Amino acid sequence: MPESAFKVAYKFSSIGGLVWRHLFPGNAPKNVLAAFNFQAKVRGHGKAQIFGNSIQYPNLGEDLYAHLLENGWEGAPEYIQEFALLFESLWPHQIRYSPNSCIKLSDLVVDENGRILCADWKNAVVGEREVRKIFSELKFYQDYVRRCLQISWSQFLIEHGDEIDRVQKCREDIYGEAHVERPSESIFQVYQSV
Repeated sequence: MPESAFKVAYKFSSIGGLVWRHLFPGNAPKNVLAAFNFQAKVRGHGKAQIFGNSIQYPNLGEDLYAHLLENGWEGAPEYIQEFALLFESLWPHQIRYSPNSCIKLSDLVVDENGRILCADWKNAVVGEREVRKIFSELKFYQDYVRRCLQISWSQFLIEHGDEIDRVQKCREDIYGEAHVERPSESIFQVYQSV
């Protein structure tokens, strides 16, 4: 439920692994739909649609946690780097920004073709004029995205690191797959090429 007049309650739910829905307490905001569809167009993905008080998405695939739980640490730094590049590629047309919350890795989705998407655009800012009011240059937005992702990555490791390590060890023992070490706690190295 809304915490105040300025916050929107939301949740994602998957239905049979085929459809994702973004549920709202009232009418689904058109700016959230437009922001996702702009991203989807840039990334070669299907569009979302409004149905009542929800936005229904095409099959977005798996969130980062589910993906790493299934596959171990393989590719985790690359996914995070691509996630950062996604946000940067949309500037100055749109950004995701909230003074009260950060961009989180829980919003990262890996689709069936391995493409990275951001599922949650409730804090979308669209239009070059509005975007530049908040981040006048791309480098300021890049710094914001990196700070957010560093915080989120540290939290992700605390919450899910041991479980993914167990999956990694199990895949090594049962299937003979090469062991992939847990990525560094600092993801700043990941961004040297950004």
